[in-house]
Amino acid sequence: MSENSTVADSMSTLRERAANALDESRIAGAARTVATTTTTVVRESALYRWLTAEPDPEIIVIDLRDTRTVGPFITVLTRVVGWLAPIYRESVLADGVTALGALLAWVADTQAGGALAALFEPPATPADDAAAQTEGEPPDRDAE
Repeated sequence: MSENSTVADSMSTLRERAANALDESRIAGAARTVATTTTTVVRESALYRWLTAEPDPEIIVIDLRDTRTVGPFITVLTRVVGWLAPIYRESVLADGVTALGALLAWVADTQAGGALAALFEPPATPADDAAAQTEGEPPDRDAE
């Protein structure tokens, strides 16, 4: 057995141990929880539903992939992302992003994280037309 194969076997064993430790770690579990929760929240959001809704039949839809201006850019972007995605999944950067997600989830559970999240929440909307009238806005008759 050569020295190169021994080093390769050691590296393979080390990589397997690191992968097993990462899979069983609390940080990785928290990161998976964050990813699952984020996916659920995004898919249930109004913006996601609006973006994925069936188009109104009276609206003309233009496929930008067929245009001369945007089409080539979208083609190149699609190919680059398709090529880079598998490389990213196996990278140290992906592991770092996962760990950062777990750290952010932990910070969000603290009092400081809750206060910071409250700063970025949008203001409450009026419950009905009466509340809007008290602020000097006319009632929305189209909503009826």
